[in-house]
Amino acid sequence: MSLHFSYNIWFLISGTLLIAGFSLWIYRTTTPQVGTLLRRFLMTIRILSLFLLLSLFFEPQLQFHHNLVTKPIVPVLIDNSASMQLKDENSTRISAARNALQILKQNTYLNEYADVQYLAFSDTAALIDKNEIDSLKFNGDGTNLAKALQTSSILFQDKDIAATVLVSDGATNLGDDPATTLENYPASLYPIQIAQKGLINDIWIGEIITNEIAYAGMKIPVEIYVRSNGYANQQAKIKIIQHDRIVIEETITLPENGLEKKVILYLIPDVIGKQKYDVTIEEAPGELTSQNNQRAFYLNVLKNKLKIYLLAAAPSPDVAFVRQALAENENFSLQQTVAVTASRFASDKLPNETETENLDCIIAINFARSNTPPTFQTWLENAVRKHEKPVLFITGFIDTPQSIWIYRDLLFLANRPQLGQETAMQATLSELGYLHPLFKTDESGKNLAALFEQLPPIFSNIRKIEFQSNTTILTYLTGNRSANLPTNVPLLTAAKADQKRVITILGNNLWRWHMLLQRKDAENTFYSDLIENSVRWLASRDENKLLNVQPAGDIFRAGQQINFNAQAYYDDYRVREGLRISLKIEGMQEGEFIFSEKGDGIYRCKAGMLSAGDYIYKAQAFAGDKEVSADSGKFSIIPFQWELQRTEYDSELLEKLAHISSGKVIAQDSLAIWLSNLHFNAKIVQNVDEIRIWQYWMTLVVILILLSLEWFLRKQKGML
Repeated sequence: MSLHFSYNIWFLISGTLLIAGFSLWIYRTTTPQVGTLLRRFLMTIRILSLFLLLSLFFEPQLQFHHNLVTKPIVPVLIDNSASMQLKDENSTRISAARNALQILKQNTYLNEYADVQYLAFSDTAALIDKNEIDSLKFNGDGTNLAKALQTSSILFQDKDIAATVLVSDGATNLGDDPATTLENYPASLYPIQIAQKGLINDIWIGEIITNEIAYAGMKIPVEIYVRSNGYANQQAKIKIIQHDRIVIEETITLPENGLEKKVILYLIPDVIGKQKYDVTIEEAPGELTSQNNQRAFYLNVLKNKLKIYLLAAAPSPDVAFVRQALAENENFSLQQTVAVTASRFASDKLPNETETENLDCIIAINFARSNTPPTFQTWLENAVRKHEKPVLFITGFIDTPQSIWIYRDLLFLANRPQLGQETAMQATLSELGYLHPLFKTDESGKNLAALFEQLPPIFSNIRKIEFQSNTTILTYLTGNRSANLPTNVPLLTAAKADQKRVITILGNNLWRWHMLLQRKDAENTFYSDLIENSVRWLASRDENKLLNVQPAGDIFRAGQQINFNAQAYYDDYRVREGLRISLKIEGMQEGEFIFSEKGDGIYRCKAGMLSAGDYIYKAQAFAGDKEVSADSGKFSIIPFQWELQRTEYDSELLEKLAHISSGKVIAQDSLAIWLSNLHFNAKIVQNVDEIRIWQYWMTLVVILILLSLEWFLRKQKGML
């Protein structure tokens, strides 16, 4: 122990002598006179209190010196991944790992002269107590050896690491290259051999590549990457299975050892919706494991071709341009009937009841005329009312208010429109138009407002028209104010009611948009994208749902966190906040969860970890006690997919890591001998503990007590 001051001690001594002299002079005589003993006692108190007060300005510190003997650290990195469950010859890797760990735990010399720290890792890494070793499950989905080395380096960065022991099969499949990580590692690495070197017999499916979206009845390629060891050039059957039904079965020749082979199978999906398919390769005799002989993928199967019927009450350039925009898409099947006169029609005849029922969308053009064929009007009303078919209604020129008012139920009109002279007016997007999927085109990455400013005017003779509340106005027409023309006349609207959908375009010569944009940019697809998006929005009953709930993927690995995202909208596609959204999961495990709101109509939910199997989910959104929307879907969980992509004991990697770090691979039967040859040097660290007396509150208390005691005694004696 030693006492130190921040300033020269001689100043403190000089000050103390002055304090002592001053106190002697003060107490040489007193008024009234007191006894010598009391006078000396008061003088001592005065000297001591003033000395303590003065010493505080010199910042006194008490230092206690002691030596601390620290043991060197020996981290033991334990591979807790599922590949450790695999069996090599007569024993599992888990058994060999547990034997090695038991030797480490029981070695007297190691535990007496070193601080042994155990760190379990798979796709993550964390310290564990040595008593937890026996309870390790060895079921982690993934092996990130680089992460284990990085974690160990960070945890013990201020420690003396004597050596690092690695208990792993080396089958790393996640993270960075451990050899690169090891270049900056502060100690030698000593992997323990837990399996025999040599080739293992195994066949497994690596990656599956195919389209996420397919059309029913259309052939799509499925690329399957197959690898094998020990079965070079042998025959094996590969299958694609859906709901226990073999869809495709072929015999393939397995690749050479350690190589990969691409197998292409052509799948023709026949069921519409989100479909799960399983790819399997038959198990071979003596194979290490068959769990990696199968893999799953999902396809979103859409209807092959949308059947679109174009019905024009009169020929016009708009009819030709709409037909051209749709004919370019191979996923549309287009039929048409055009009235040349009131009694003479071109192209196909009107569809019968059965053909009408099979239609996906109707495009009605130039119907707002008094000379529209009655058969056209009757057929259209029947298709909408009886068959609930969606309609893209392009008015063209409107000759009388009654010509469009007769379609008030179809178009959801609120009042009889007012007409005037046909005039050119400029189109502008409404605020809701920016959000609507009709304008999610290839050009939507550009500034839509600027794009609309480039568009030529649209001809319209509408002066005033109103729609019902279920109609969203997406674009307006604005005329010249100086010419006393109307502003904010609806041009393009979208409406939904029950199972009915309709898009209305209240203008003439829309084709001029296409001509001008193509003249400026031959690659511009704004017009055709708008027509195609209109058809898809009308034909898809599930698209653009008011509640859209999606898991983070279609296929998860066992042990992986299952997260869901949800987006909620009003009928006009404004984001909707303040909802309570519940989620119910059904399958191998079941559970109910509640989404948390993140703002801007976005909600998130963590469903935890589920066991392997197929699941369906159902979500409901409530505003108060009223259900306002719902959504559902499905996903799957597969076991240990990452771990079964590399099943071999990677002795080459372990030897490489040992060489880089100046360590060596330790055979299990020589582990005890290696431990006995280790030499650990304890590190002596000199620690200094300081007590800053000038900051210690007890010092101030002592000074106050001394000064108070002097004052109290002087007052008792009546001293001046």
